[in-house]
Amino acid sequence: MAYIAEILRQYIRLPLTPNQPRRADRRLAADLLRRQVPFAIVRAALLIASARRAFSSTPSLTPIRSLHYFLPVLDEIQQGKPIDPDYIDYLEKRLINASQKTL
Repeated sequence: MAYIAEILRQYIRLPLTPNQPRRADRRLAADLLRRQVPFAIVRAALLIASARRAFSSTPSLTPIRSLHYFLPVLDEIQQGKPIDPDYIDYLEKRLINASQKTL
């Protein structure tokens, strides 16, 4: 259950996400655990999707309402080359600097 709690904690700490996860978010996190998706890959998807959104040129984006928003990036990562952990740490630092929330 620590896996599920940590995914949800990472999710709600991102910019433009809810302060509390929804029931559907909990179910998705449990499904990721059941599918044995490594936490590092889920974390990378959360940070990459958030960074793409935060640093896009599109003004006034609406809040992210569901953990499901990150699934396309998760699929992209799983089908592509491994991501450098230093790059993920860099994205996290950029998001921290750009956001009021602490990751």
